Order: sequence, then C-alpha cells, then structure tokens
Amino acid sequence: MSPAQAAAGSSSDLRPLPLGELLDRAFHLYFKHFALFIALLAVVLVPYTIMGYFQSKDALDAMLSLFTQTMHAPGTTQPSQAELEKLSRLNGLNGWFGVQMAIVFLLLPLANAAVVVAVSRTYLGLNASFAASYRAATQRWFPILLLIVLWVVIAGLAFAGLLVLVFIAAAIMGVLATALHGSTFIAILTAIFLIVLTLAMIALAVMLYLTVAFSFVAIVLERVDPVRAFTSAFKRVFAPRQTGRSVLLALSLFAIQLGFTFMGYAVGGLLAYFLKSAALYFVAASLIQLLYAPFALLAIAVFYYDVRIRHEGFDLQMLAEQMANPAATLPSAPA
Repeated sequence: MSPAQAAAGSSSDLRPLPLGELLDRAFHLYFKHFALFIALLAVVLVPYTIMGYFQSKDALDAMLSLFTQTMHAPGTTQPSQAELEKLSRLNGLNGWFGVQMAIVFLLLPLANAAVVVAVSRTYLGLNASFAASYRAATQRWFPILLLIVLWVVIAGLAFAGLLVLVFIAAAIMGVLATALHGSTFIAILTAIFLIVLTLAMIALAVMLYLTVAFSFVAIVLERVDPVRAFTSAFKRVFAPRQTGRSVLLALSLFAIQLGFTFMGYAVGGLLAYFLKSAALYFVAASLIQLLYAPFALLAIAVFYYDVRIRHEGFDLQMLAEQMANPAATLPSAPA
C-alpha cells in the first residue's frame, strides 16, 4: 500500500465533529506525538528562555528575597538600594533584547509553522518528522512574515479606533454626569459600561486569537498569499452557523490555557519559595508556553479541517493524498 493510500484510509474518520469530540481528538494526537511537537518548538523556545533568564536573573532573585522577607516579617521589610537596582533591570533593555526580538518575530513563527505541518500530517494519518516539518515550514517563511506584518498593522489601526470610541463614550458619560450632578444613575451606568467593555474585550481577544491562527494555518498549508489568508480566516471563523462554535472553541482554549498557567505558576512558585531558587519559577513559567502552544495549534488545525468540511465541501481523502506528496499544495477555498 502506498503512503497516499494509507493516508486516505486513515482520513476516513475525518468528518464534522462536535466540539467535545474535536477537543478529545486534539488531546489524543497531542499525547500520541508529544515528543515531536515539543521538540519542534523547544529548539527556539529553550534558547529564548535561557537568554530571558540571565537577562532577568538579578531582578527575580531580588523579588524572591523580598517576598521571603515579607512572609517572615510582614510590614517591616524595606528593599535595599541594591535590591531596588536589581528590580529596575527587570524591564530594562540590554544587549540581548535585539536577539530576543529576532527570535520572537523571525524564528518563533517558523517553529509554529513546523508544528502546523506536523499536526496536519499526523491528523491525516501520515508520518511526520522534525526535519520534514521544518523543511516544509521554511518554504513559507517569507509569506508568514508578511502575514505577521499585516496583522500588526491591522491590529494597530483597530486599537486606535477602539481608543477613539472609548474616548467618545467617556466624554458622553462625563457630559451626562455633569448634567445630572453625578447621580447614582450615572454611577450605575458607568459600572455597566465598564463591565460590558471588559467582557467585549475578552471576547474580541479570544476570537482574534482564533482568527490569527486560522490565517496562519491557511498560509502554511494552502500556500496562499497573506491577504488571501487574512480574509479567508475571517470568512471561516465568522461563517454563518459557525460563529457560535468558534466562540466556544476560543473560550475552551482560553480556559485550558488558564489551567496550564495556574499549574505552572503554582508549581514554580512553590519550588522557588521552598528551594530558594528564582530559576525554578522562571523555568516553570516558560514551560507553560512550551506545553500549551502545540496543543493550541493542534486543536485549531483540527477545527480548521472541521470548518472546511462543513462549509466548503472539503475532500479530505484528496487532501491526504496530496499531503503524502511533499510537493503538493493544499487546495484553497474558492474566492
């Protein structure tokens, strides 16, 4: 049996999935290919973490020392001049800053693209390897960087527009407060406005995360240009009868990330406190991203296929045959 035939057979169970089954399949694939997914990101995140630790080591040691002193003598501890100097370095720029930014904007997208390739191949029942995943990702490196620039520009414009709207709303609230002499009604209205704004920002953030990820998957697998990947992501995430499922998946991933974060920081904090080592806290905090990022990409890639099956009549048997051929390009949705 050829690789294409084996892949096509494995894709026979690739069908529209309920959200619970979709996450269950993502967890199954995550643990089955755990070493590969972690290795693809570790080659970038581990050097970045090491540089970050040495950049902030003194500040972290000072924070741990102050915390320990405060726990033993609450209200009596004052940081020394040396500790204040160490704390001031936490957000300071140094010689490593440029290297770290290069890793974040140049190498981390490449590593994520390699994870997307590996996820896609394993989901379709094909063999995936470290070298082959990076080889396929490298071919899309430049378009990925252009997509990131596009998202940064759009996000900047959207944030500026949001600030204008918030300023206008605040001005209107101020005028009403003056006219009604700061009544209880205005206080209640202000509180409601702030709650609604906070919830809207959270919802917008999780949905934009999903949309960015969809555009990333599309540009890697479909080999479309950045603008096509950008627009297709919005069409798929906010498709008719699809928006609700997109919201549920985004919120589910947000909740899972909170779980990862809580466990990582709790374990790291306890180890740092009892073993008196800030390095353990830093390692635990960094480990969160290394463990969570592959799972998030995997769940989103599975959801990507699910959306295309439901709304584009995507033929996954044909896709599996194409993915078995390294030179193949995934078909994109019709314009």
